[in-house]
Amino acid sequence: MGRIYNNASLTIIAAAGLNPHYGLPGVSKRRENIPPTSTILGWTINGYPDDPIQVIRNSVWMTRAWTYQEALLSRRRLIFTDEQVYFECQTLAREDSYIDNESSVYASNDFIFHRRGFGLRPEEIFTYISEYSRRKLTYEEDYLNGFLGGILGSLVEAEYSIHHLFGVPELRLPINDWNELDG
Repeated sequence: MGRIYNNASLTIIAAAGLNPHYGLPGVSKRRENIPPTSTILGWTINGYPDDPIQVIRNSVWMTRAWTYQEALLSRRRLIFTDEQVYFECQTLAREDSYIDNESSVYASNDFIFHRRGFGLRPEEIFTYISEYSRRKLTYEEDYLNGFLGGILGSLVEAEYSIHHLFGVPELRLPINDWNELDG
């Protein structure tokens, strides 16, 4: 599974509900938690949804060990909650209710998952082990195999993989002389 998440353009994550059968709010089922509206002196005031980062961090999905590699190894994540959809990649995080101005309620540089990829330094691996071991598995004997095979194996593979630029392996690009590239 790690290879799938590493190579996926986008991972769709269902972080709502108590189990995988809950579905995707707004897609397979109607969104349940719609922010309230009130009318005061003829003005309609729309409530703001809950902070998506806190909703996701408090979700059942965030407690499961098998979802850790989904979160850690995916380059781009589209996360569905009951109230909104949250997008996060290695450089940007946005939610449905994002307002593009300085007064945005949840404007921050806070990311749910690791920003700008991951690394293999000992302190980073310790962090992965710590985060993974706090999560729940149906069978405790799966902890070691899940981490070593699924997560650590994928991290090593991704760290030493060959990256491409428009299908051309970066190792083969003549980066010293861009004039060699004919368009």
